[in-house]
Amino acid sequence: MIREERLLKVLRAPHVSEKSVYCDGKNQHHRSQSC
Repeated sequence: MIREERLLKVLRAPHVSEKSVYCDGKNQHHRSQSC
């Protein structure tokens, strides 16, 4: 589920994909929306 959401985020906002992935790596059990 989280992976699918990440893919959707990358497709919708590629410029935020890097931030999302970086934050997700640090906080896996936390939805890194506002990093």
